[in-house]
Amino acid sequence: MSSAIATSAPERTRGSTWLRSPSFDLTFFLGPLGLGLAYYLFVLRFPTLWYPVSAAFFIVLAYGHYSLSFSFYFDAEHAPFYRQHAMRYYVMPALLAVSAIVGYVVIPWLFFAIDYILTQHHVTKQSTGIAGLYRHRSGAFSPRSQRLENGSIYLACTVLVVHGMFRFRLVDHLFGPGLVQTAAYWQAARCAFGLASLVCLVVLIRMIYQARHDSVRRGAHIWFWLTSVAMYTPVLYVPVAPGEGAAIDALRTVIIIALTQHWLQYYGIVYLHGKNKYSRPEHSTQPVAPWLSQLPRLLVAAVAFGLLVGAFRLVGATFDSAVGRAAFGAVLGVGWMHYWLDRQIWAFKVQHNRETILPHLK
Repeated sequence: MSSAIATSAPERTRGSTWLRSPSFDLTFFLGPLGLGLAYYLFVLRFPTLWYPVSAAFFIVLAYGHYSLSFSFYFDAEHAPFYRQHAMRYYVMPALLAVSAIVGYVVIPWLFFAIDYILTQHHVTKQSTGIAGLYRHRSGAFSPRSQRLENGSIYLACTVLVVHGMFRFRLVDHLFGPGLVQTAAYWQAARCAFGLASLVCLVVLIRMIYQARHDSVRRGAHIWFWLTSVAMYTPVLYVPVAPGEGAAIDALRTVIIIALTQHWLQYYGIVYLHGKNKYSRPEHSTQPVAPWLSQLPRLLVAAVAFGLLVGAFRLVGATFDSAVGRAAFGAVLGVGWMHYWLDRQIWAFKVQHNRETILPHLK
């Protein structure tokens, strides 16, 4: 998503720092961190329910939110542009999906690690984009502020994600076991954590000072930045039991705690766009309008898609063979298509997106 967005929806009062309203923002952008933590406390209290509860989170939120990228294909306003740029909107997504399937069949751990890294980049990119919405709603138009805030989000998330690769033993499968136990690793980790913490503290103090100096309300902006910086902190406190399977299950727990806020943010931004666009008479007659402008219908469509992807995931977990790995690779492939399409859909340097998508976020 673009970081250079100013919004001024008619539903909001002039000078409001909310993207839509307090209740909407708390549900989709500022409050989802609490849902991730509630999930963690629940599975700690009822460990026997870890699998069904985790599966529900993945199907409804993770796999379901993938479908929202594909929803733009059903908008008649985009179809001619997408056909004109078929390589970008059709060929590349298909190639990424095929490469994920083939790669996971041949070198599963390498492609699992690649997916972990790509996910972090995609998630952080979305965080900086939505932070841009809040920054401009609060009147913080300084390019320096944008670079510092975005840079601190990338730094904090990257340090934590890299540590997660060591702590949950992804690196062991690629380079051999034992690296996380070495003194050199922990010395480097402490330096990285110290640097990231110092940078984030400086940025936070600067944001608070600017808010006081300019006499403007930036609570929503600062809170969203804090949740973005802290998104991957579960890699620090979720316990890792001995055994390869236990490490992967712990990593899945981390992913749900951390990315619940990312998934709900995406639901929120797509629904915000759909609600604003398809409530206008010139767009309300499109067949896709009821599905993207009404939250219950949007959720039904997303969950149906999530169940389909979840079926492939179940096949991947059931069969320890090339068929199972191909099925799991298909799940990764759908995610990679989503990551790629997001870079196209929300790229507001592209004139088509500025004219057809950006106005409906205002």
